[in-house]
Amino acid sequence: MDHKRRKKRPAMAINIDTPTTTSADDPPKRQRNKKRDNTRSKKPPQDANNEATATENSSNKQGRPAKNNTSGASSNRNRNRNRNRNRGKPKPAVDTSNAAVVVKPEDMMTVEELEGKNVVPEAGEDQAPAPPQQQTSTHQFSDVPFASLKNICAESKRSLKEVLKYELMTKVQNETLPVILSGNDVLAKAKTGSGKTTAFLLPIIENIAKARNQQSNKGNISALIISPTRELTTQIAVEVKALATFHSKPPIRTVTLMGGTSFPKDTKNLAHDQVDIIVATPGRLQDHLIKNTSNIASRLARGLQTLCLDEADRLLDMGFRAELKKIIGYLPKKRQTLLFSATLP
Repeated sequence: MDHKRRKKRPAMAINIDTPTTTSADDPPKRQRNKKRDNTRSKKPPQDANNEATATENSSNKQGRPAKNNTSGASSNRNRNRNRNRNRGKPKPAVDTSNAAVVVKPEDMMTVEELEGKNVVPEAGEDQAPAPPQQQTSTHQFSDVPFASLKNICAESKRSLKEVLKYELMTKVQNETLPVILSGNDVLAKAKTGSGKTTAFLLPIIENIAKARNQQSNKGNISALIISPTRELTTQIAVEVKALATFHSKPPIRTVTLMGGTSFPKDTKNLAHDQVDIIVATPGRLQDHLIKNTSNIASRLARGLQTLCLDEADRLLDMGFRAELKKIIGYLPKKRQTLLFSATLP
């Protein structure tokens, strides 16, 4: 019994005589930190990075270095840390879904090659207004300036120079404008981007400006332009507005008629006393002619001067032959007819 008691006493002395137990002025902080560290160590680590961070923070708070782990545990922690850092990062060499691609087709192909890649909008698809097409094909320009045209008024020349920034005529414009301005019919082969829109719009605006003072033309519709798509219809209307910028007393009024838009709004626009130009797709125009909206049939039959079929080949390819025959039946036989087509039969 005495021998056993003598063995227990030194063990009790070691537990009591610890260097951390001091006076009341110096509380046993190290013992509390040990209990806190023991409590943390019992929790299963969720992440190797968090475990390493917790060990470093606890060591810094205690004012002593962290315990050294074995070399195997340290290498495993470093590998896990690198995996977590690289996890979820995209690979720039493979993932290019967000990369911006800038294509300059004019540097790689001619305008004629680009024109074959135009997408025809689907039927019933709404199209946003587009700006007038710019004449950017240098090889299609002639050496003749617009200023040399004698049958063009000062207002139109000013619009060409200041609004559209046109100086030289394209080859299509140089060949067709004098013929159209003289009042003759024209069948022209012209692709998109060749300046054909200006070629038929400029004479139309000039004829309207000259007929403004005639009392017999009041309330009549002077020009009808039929195009195959809503996109093209909108583009033509925008260029009419640009060319007629300085024809302001009174302004030249244009009405667009195309599917996918409000029919009552068409009725309201056609009810205006002054409608100079109608730009329309065949289907919607035929609907208004059948219903004689705002007396449109008699106004066209009485005062139409110019009929223009833009991209006539596409009008036929898209199945508008029957509609075109019915529409032309409403129009006067004495008129100027202009046909622009990318291909000729």
